[in-house]
Amino acid sequence: MLSIAAVIGAVLIWRLILLILDPIAKENRSHRRKKSESSLEVAAGIENAGNHVRDAAVGARILRKQSVKIWIKPGIVLIGGSLAIIENTQLPWVAFIGAVLLGTDGVFDEFLMPMLGYQQFAVDRERGEWKWLALGLGAKIVAVWLALCILWLGVIQTQLGSWGIGPSLALVGVAGLLISHLPAVWCARRARKVHRVGFASSTDENTILFLRSFSDDDLKIHTMLAANGLTSPPLPMTITRFEEMLTTFLNVSGNLVAIGRPGEPLPELGAARTYWPDEQWQDAVKLTANRARAIVIIAGETEGLAWEFERLRAWGVLGKVLVILPPDKNHERSQERYRRAVNLLVDNCEYPIDPAIWTGLSVTTDGKVVHRISDSRDWASYSSTIVGFFHELDGRIVAPERGSYARMWDHADTVVDEASSIYGATELMNKTMTQFKTADFPVQQSGRRESFLVKQAERIPVSLGLRFTKLLNGVTDAIEKSNLNDAEPLLREIVQLVSGRETPSIEALLATAWAEVLIKLERFDEAKKVLFHARSVAQQGTKRVAWFGENHTPLSIELGVLEQWISLTEIQGSLPELVAIWEEYIGVAEKKGNPDILADAHVSLGKTLREREQWETALPQLQKATDIAVSIGKIDIELQSRWLTHDCYRARHQFKPAVQEMEKCVTLSDQLGEIVRGIISRMLAAWLLRKLGHFDSAFNYYQQTAEMISKHASLAGMDYRRKVLVSELSEIIQEGYTPATDLRDKTIRKANLRQRTNRVGHAGQHPEATPTLVLPETGAPRKQLHAYL
Repeated sequence: MLSIAAVIGAVLIWRLILLILDPIAKENRSHRRKKSESSLEVAAGIENAGNHVRDAAVGARILRKQSVKIWIKPGIVLIGGSLAIIENTQLPWVAFIGAVLLGTDGVFDEFLMPMLGYQQFAVDRERGEWKWLALGLGAKIVAVWLALCILWLGVIQTQLGSWGIGPSLALVGVAGLLISHLPAVWCARRARKVHRVGFASSTDENTILFLRSFSDDDLKIHTMLAANGLTSPPLPMTITRFEEMLTTFLNVSGNLVAIGRPGEPLPELGAARTYWPDEQWQDAVKLTANRARAIVIIAGETEGLAWEFERLRAWGVLGKVLVILPPDKNHERSQERYRRAVNLLVDNCEYPIDPAIWTGLSVTTDGKVVHRISDSRDWASYSSTIVGFFHELDGRIVAPERGSYARMWDHADTVVDEASSIYGATELMNKTMTQFKTADFPVQQSGRRESFLVKQAERIPVSLGLRFTKLLNGVTDAIEKSNLNDAEPLLREIVQLVSGRETPSIEALLATAWAEVLIKLERFDEAKKVLFHARSVAQQGTKRVAWFGENHTPLSIELGVLEQWISLTEIQGSLPELVAIWEEYIGVAEKKGNPDILADAHVSLGKTLREREQWETALPQLQKATDIAVSIGKIDIELQSRWLTHDCYRARHQFKPAVQEMEKCVTLSDQLGEIVRGIISRMLAAWLLRKLGHFDSAFNYYQQTAEMISKHASLAGMDYRRKVLVSELSEIIQEGYTPATDLRDKTIRKANLRQRTNRVGHAGQHPEATPTLVLPETGAPRKQLHAYL
């Protein structure tokens, strides 16, 4: 018992030290002393001031309760190891087993699970990174082993009655455990020097852009969830960098990237770092912000925050921005961070809350500020805030309408006034909270609103669980092996298994997969019957489905059925039938309220009509897509719709509106950083301007094209585009615009110089081995131009 008491005492002493050093403990204590209202009262005050609010307190309390479980493994190692050493003096071996258990805790989840495909956002690592990470793991195990040996030597000394040396060694051992991850941290930072980061033009749809002042890189926070991964201490309580804590939760939703501090010897942990020269980093941030899934900003103290908000507003991406207020010992400084961020988002906004419970800010589609609050600013509150923001961004949930907290608080006041005693008021309030938590809550995969109970979802009956799982695994294996003939009968059987039960949404999902396989097997008549059944079943669904880590609602399932129906109709159906199904799809998308899906649907229908030369009917669909894309700031969708709109106008020989659309495509291509698309759009705009007789404007676009081709000459296809440019310049000269002669000749000279340089660079090849670029023959420019268009 003395050994156990020594271990527990050492841990409690170190825990007390961490609480004293906690950067936000003082802030939370002062808030609790001077604030009497609950978070519900604060939320009601925010709504009464005309703003939106999201209270993350409930989710934070759940996380704090769940965090107790992470002490199980360290507790078993520390207490069990202490008892084992007293009974058996084989200290090194027992310590080594404990070191392996604690040193590898979370490592398999961090590295192995993504490699096996069990996590959605896996980080691609270079071979050089794995060497350093393996070295870091070994160093961490050794450091934990040494710390455990010291701790358990203290346990033995305490057992022998050395009350001075024993507890001191135990305390040193616990301290050693809490810093045993530092060698692994250094190795992980060293590995990051060779890590390839997706930024600027290489940004993918899973990227989350992280913006902050470099002065905030050293912010700290006390967290209970540090024991997760290679670079975390083996004991689940530590003071860590604020950015690293945020990254733990943000990486669940995407890959976090940021601009690194210039001149730092090793990249910091947290967001993946990328480095840019002073004259390029702003353009790189612009490209990343437009393409990224979301943008997270630390509300800083510097003027750089104003620049960030000004640019984000100009780029039209404020709707996917989450502003985080970091922990701060200085209450006045924290309040200034809050006021600065709010004023940059919306002018003349009230400040109805104490920053001590404010965790984040975001903006609604109608430009209103969303205040994100909790009962404190600890790791659990930030986690709950981040999860809530991304669930709303993805459309998985939609928070209650503005005013719901105010109504609830008014009801609470009524309950207290009507209660005959304080005990009666407490009982009535608990009943009210229970009714609120079990009320309808809007849950959806994406879009505006589909109302379901929070825990309401279709589930396979327990009696069918084993057979259902076996069939589903068989389908998965067959599809992975491309054995569609084996997958089809299994899908038929599994649909029949769930048919007629209280799971219409699950049945519709499975029937859609079955129809997809039948289409690939070219069994079209059977596929049409299955899709008809899947549509009717999907319309009967009233609950959501949690399926392979995603939430599907009846409307989203119905959209999936219609997508397969469209694929089938494109293969064997007529145009009127295809248009009719597309219109049904658009109608369901409008019910769902997801503007992205709706815009894509209008683009796809417009493209289908354009390909079948139905220019008149295609234009209204494309215009709707453009309007939606502009309203939600989706530059890629807007570019696609405007490009197709230009095609329709040009096919109808309406060159004036066609050139207007293509000039907008030039701007959008530049915003997205699409170099080749930018070159093509400029050449098309120049061609259209020539048709209208605007030779000076056309020549300006030709000059821009020549500069871009020269600047990006190493990209694939640039030699071909240079030849097309020379052809068009020759044609405009033949049409009477002589100023283009110098630009054409200069373009030819550059091409010839580059070709000769390339030939000389090849050993044994004569400089005259291949012909140089020459003036095209009469009539050739027009032929090349038509082939190009």
